[in-house]
Amino acid sequence: MRKYGYFIIVALAIVSCAKQNDELARSLFNENPDISFLLVISNAGCTECITTVEEFVSVNKQEINQGIIVFTGKISKKNIGRLGFTFDDKNIYLDTTSYFLRENFLTVYPLIIYKNGFDFRIEEISPNNPEALDSLKYVLEVN
Repeated sequence: MRKYGYFIIVALAIVSCAKQNDELARSLFNENPDISFLLVISNAGCTECITTVEEFVSVNKQEINQGIIVFTGKISKKNIGRLGFTFDDKNIYLDTTSYFLRENFLTVYPLIIYKNGFDFRIEEISPNNPEALDSLKYVLEVN
């Protein structure tokens, strides 16, 4: 019985954190109605996945302004500058409170959060989902 109590507490914590992330994502979409996605890049987690996303952003810098790039975790000007952006770019969001830092409760991978009507569709960019960036590339080409 005690085991179930711990499970319930952990499940409630996950739902609570996810709700906070949901609220911030909704706020970013509401403040920027023309964007179609958020690309969340953490400074920690799957290093190869983060590098792949950074390379994707560098190659698609012109088109990537259709969304917002969210940098979360320990944010440095060097990391953002390496991608050709500055803190002042309109499609950059600095998650200084780590709302999107999901490594503690959902994933260690970069995320793409698509606006889907009033809801969101979240895709991890991971070895288990290698087509996530292909999907984003398609969205960039279509829009």
